[in-house]
Amino acid sequence: MKKLIARILILVMILTALPVCQAEAAPKWKNAYKKVLKNWRLVEKYNDMSYLKQYFGDEYGFDRYFTYDLNKDGTPELFLYSTTMGLTEVLTYKKGKMIALGYVDLYGIKKSQKAIVVRGHWHGAGGSGNKEWVIHTMGKKKLTQKYYIDILNGRVDVNYSASTKSAYNKIYKKYVKGATKFSKFKKYKLPSMRGLK
Repeated sequence: MKKLIARILILVMILTALPVCQAEAAPKWKNAYKKVLKNWRLVEKYNDMSYLKQYFGDEYGFDRYFTYDLNKDGTPELFLYSTTMGLTEVLTYKKGKMIALGYVDLYGIKKSQKAIVVRGHWHGAGGSGNKEWVIHTMGKKKLTQKYYIDILNGRVDVNYSASTKSAYNKIYKKYVKGATKFSKFKKYKLPSMRGLK
C-alpha cells in the first residue's frame, strides 16, 4: 500500500510540475479584421471610397470576404468582395496597422508568383477586355501594377507600349495561365467570422 501511495504522490508531483497550457491570444491581424467584418464601412477609414459611392450609388457596399496570404509572410490578406459592384478591396495588416491596398475586379490569384490577376478593367473605355490583363503584386502601402498586357485589333501592348506576341505570351503564361480563379475561393458572408483561420 505504501508503494502505491508513493507512486501516486510521484505522479501528482510530475503532473503539477508540467507547464499549464494557456489559450493563446488571437493574432493582432485577426482582431483588426474582425472589426472590419463586423462593420465593413471601417474600410472607408483606410481607403477613399468616395468615387465608388458616387459611381455605384445604392449598390455600393461589401457583403462577402475571404482571406489568403498573398505574399506568404504569415499574415493573410483580407479580400472584401461586393456582389453588387463586382469589386474586391484588398487589405493587409502590417506593423500594428490595417492597410487598404486598393480595389480591383479580381479575376484570380497566381499563387506561385504572389500576384493578383485582373481581366480587363471595371469601367471606362479602351482595351480589348477579353485579352487584356493587369498583374498586381503587393507593395508596402498599395497594390503595385507589375504588368499590363493586351491584344486589340492586332496591336500587342506590354506595359502600354507596342510589343510582340511572344512577349505577351511569356507574361500570360507566367502570371495568368493556371491562376486560381476568384470563383474557387470560398467566400463568407459578412459579418460571419468563420473565414478567419
